[in-house]
Order: sequence, then structure tokens, then C-alpha cells
Amino acid sequence: METDRKKASEIILGYKFFFDTAFRELLEDLAHVEEFGEADIVLQRATFKGISIEDLPNSCEKILLLKNLWYKYFEKVLTARSWRDLEKRLDVLRTRVLSKFLKLFQCWIVPEKNHSLEELYKVWSINGALVWFTDTGKGGPKPYYYGLLPIRKEYYGNNSYFMDTVFRGYAYTLQFLWYSLLGKDSFKKVPHLDKMHIAEEIFYDDCRELLALWNLGGSSEEGSKTYLKWKCLDRFFGILQEHVVEKIEEQYGVSFGISDYKLFQLNPNCSQKEFLAGLYSDKVPEPSYIKAKSSPEEWQKWLDLKFLWYPFEVLDTFGTRVFNGAIAFVYILTGMLEYR
Repeated sequence: METDRKKASEIILGYKFFFDTAFRELLEDLAHVEEFGEADIVLQRATFKGISIEDLPNSCEKILLLKNLWYKYFEKVLTARSWRDLEKRLDVLRTRVLSKFLKLFQCWIVPEKNHSLEELYKVWSINGALVWFTDTGKGGPKPYYYGLLPIRKEYYGNNSYFMDTVFRGYAYTLQFLWYSLLGKDSFKKVPHLDKMHIAEEIFYDDCRELLALWNLGGSSEEGSKTYLKWKCLDRFFGILQEHVVEKIEEQYGVSFGISDYKLFQLNPNCSQKEFLAGLYSDKVPEPSYIKAKSSPEEWQKWLDLKFLWYPFEVLDTFGTRVFNGAIAFVYILTGMLEYR
């Protein structure tokens, strides 16, 4: 019974982790798509430097959009502690956020003849499932390491090794996603896809050489085993690309991310603000350091913001660099902060 409870707990944590990954990808995309508002220099630098959205001032409409999505909807999903609570919060997300985006896309995207909107949704979803969720070669899904959202073990039981804890639930969720997208018959035709949740057993022999190389780096045994699981799951990237995505690209005569724009046109008469009403509200938190600076850390964050997170440069005495007064000023202020 205790083992079953532990498994159920790990499944829900992995399910939440899947949504965590999806939220990160969505916010990263919104930050770079001009149609959802212009990104000011603060947001441009923050996305480049990997600064958390929670450390950004409300300096432009696009930041307001990202913060509304994060604080009011996405974070609430990640803090759910039971299946019932999670489902309720996901229902709110569907009705108040995802439905609005869906209506916007229905207005926005005009498929070329011989294609339907539902058809495009499906092929784009298949490519997204591959690129965003199945590419785990770096020890986890690629979007999870984007910097706009904070990484918090509190969402996953305060476990320092939560990347291991969430693996099984994430793999089950990803496997179900592929089943839903491909349908029963096509799903069965992809090698090993029905065993995605035990990827480390299916591909262990292929991955253990990588594990040996990982151990050479001085990683802990726990970290090495976790890395192995995600690396084995990544083997499905090549399998699905060969058996599914490349065939779709050949069928439609496009390459995803490069020439798939040939499948549709954009309707210029659709306003994102009209469809996403309420998601640009300015009633979202600003970081505490904006108004009150009660610690050196807050002063440091304030200075980083003012200088847009540009790195320091070394001022040498050998004449190899031209003196830069702006850089010197940054050093002086930082030094005063450290001295105090």
C-alpha cells in the first residue's frame, strides 16, 4: 500500500512537471513573438541572460502578459497538492486562458487551401511534442532550463533530487500524449513507443557508456542514475523524428520551423488584446527591490536591473583595453555596495 502511494505521488509530480515544461516554452515563445506586444530592452536583456520573471519590473505590456499568466494561472497549477486540486486548477486554466488563445488562433491563422485548421494544429502539436518534450538529452526537457521561470523544488515535494522523482510521471504523460496525437494504429508502429515509461530499461545498454563518461565528471551516483534515465528517454527523439515527423514533413513538403509557414497565412485583422482581454492587467506583483532595498542582495538586483545585467569587464593597466567610464562606474557602485 505504501509503495502504491509513493508511485501515485510520483505520477502526479511528473504530471505537474510536464505542465511546468509546457509553461516555460509558452512564456519563452510569447516573449519573442512581436504580435503579442513589443518587448522593451528590459525584457530583451532578461530573456537573453536568463533572469526570472519574478525579478522583472512591470516595464512593458508584454511583461504584464507574462506575469498575469504566471502568477494567476501557471504557478497555481504547480502548487496543487492533490489530483482533485490539480484538475480544478487546470479547468480554470482551460476556460480562462487556453480557450482565449484558441479563439485567437482560429481568427489569426488562415490555412492554405487543401488544409484545415484542425489538421495544422495536429501536425504542429506533433512537432512540438518532439522538440519541446522528447528532447531530453541534457538531463531533462530542454524548455525546463529556460530562465524566465524559477526552478523550485517546493513544487515537487521539497526533494533535492526531484528530477529523478518526476521522471516516471513525466514519461507516462509524454507517452500518453504521443498515443493521443498518433492514434492507436500509428502509435503501435513506432518502435518501443509503448515502453517509453521504462526507457532506461529498453536502452540501458546503449546509454551506460554515457553514464561512464558522466561519472568521470565527478557526479554523484544519484545524479548519474537520474541523468541516465533522461538520456535514455531522449533516444525516442531520433525514433520519432524518423518514423513520424520526417514522414509528415515529406507529406506536406515543408520543414518544421523553416518552411512550414507555407501552410498558412496570418489574418492581419485579429487583435491579440481583444481576444486576451484581462491578461494584460497591471495588477501583478513587482519585485520588492524596486521600492525597498533593505539588503545588499536587493541593492545588487537593483543595480543589475539598472545596468541591464551586462557583465563586468576587467580594467587592466597594460593598455590592452580602452578605458570605459561606464564600466568603471559600475565597478565603483558595486564596490560601495560590498563595502557597506
